[in-house]
Amino acid sequence: MRGLYLLMAVLFVWYEWRQYQQRISLRRQLDQRLTVLYATESIVPTTETHQNVPAEGTPDIVTSSPDADTVAADATASKQFLDKLDLIILKNLLHEDLDMAFLASEMCMSHSTLYRRIKSITGMTVNEYVRKHRLAKSMQLLHQGFSVSETSYQCGFSSPNYFRRCFKSEYGMLPSEVG
Repeated sequence: MRGLYLLMAVLFVWYEWRQYQQRISLRRQLDQRLTVLYATESIVPTTETHQNVPAEGTPDIVTSSPDADTVAADATASKQFLDKLDLIILKNLLHEDLDMAFLASEMCMSHSTLYRRIKSITGMTVNEYVRKHRLAKSMQLLHQGFSVSETSYQCGFSSPNYFRRCFKSEYGMLPSEVG
């Protein structure tokens, strides 16, 4: 019986470790995607602008089996979904009320469907995804020489103090330290 409990504990730890690694991989891919998105001068969603770079250790998709075709189709659908969502977020980044209700209506889907879809693709909630966009844009503006207050309002944050807290938690430094 102890052996069974030990085996279950080992399997549980292994499963949690795999889930953790997948979340880290998703975050890296999203960071790369947003970096590329905000690094370009003209923000136009094209295939070249929004390339997803696989994380280290991610297996390449083999298209020789029907299952691989399904995986490739899912990846393409996910990419198109994120491209459309990114475009909506970019157009409305200045609005403080850029929330799930607004995005769900723009994407023509229910709140729960939008939440599940974003959570399954990115591993984060809708608000976290929008905040990630705002912080990526703020990094670009800070590098261009905008002040912290100007940047916070141009990225749709309600106050410079809230912006500083979010920036510090995301990047580990204050926005005034970016130069």
